Amino acid sequence: MPITPRARAEGLAKGGNALGLEGAKNETLSVLYFGVTFNSAEGSERVLTDHQAFVKSMRALAEARGVLHRYIMLTYAGNGQLVMESYGPESVAKLKAVQSAYDPNFLFQTLVTGRQKLPVAGTYQSRAVDIA
Repeated sequence: MPITPRARAEGLAKGGNALGLEGAKNETLSVLYFGVTFNSAEGSERVLTDHQAFVKSMRALAEARGVLHRYIMLTYAGNGQLVMESYGPESVAKLKAVQSAYDPNFLFQTLVTGRQKLPVAGTYQSRAVDIA
C-alpha cells in the first residue's frame, strides 16, 4: 500500500499525524504485507517461526538498500511487532499526553483487548515482543 508525499502533507496540514511519517522526505512509502494462511494448525509453530525469519530478512534487505522506514502499519503487523514504537519517540510522547488527558485511569490500556498498546509508562518499550 503506498503512502504518498501528498497524503502525508495533507495529514500534516490537518493537524499532523501520530504515525511518525514526517521523516520520509519526498518519497512514497510502500507498506508490504507478508501474510500466511494454512488449513491446519499442525506445523503452525514452524510456519510462523519461518514467516518471522522471512519478515526479518526482508527488513534487513530494505535496510541494506537504504529504503527501510521504521513505520509498521497496525493492520498489517505481525504478532509481536512493535507498532506503537515504530511511530517514533516523539509520536509516542504525544500519544501518551493524549492518553493522560483523556484516559488517566488507563481504562483503554487495561480493559480493551489486543496486543498493540502504548508503551509501558516510563519506558519506550511496549509489552509486545519485538520480531521486527
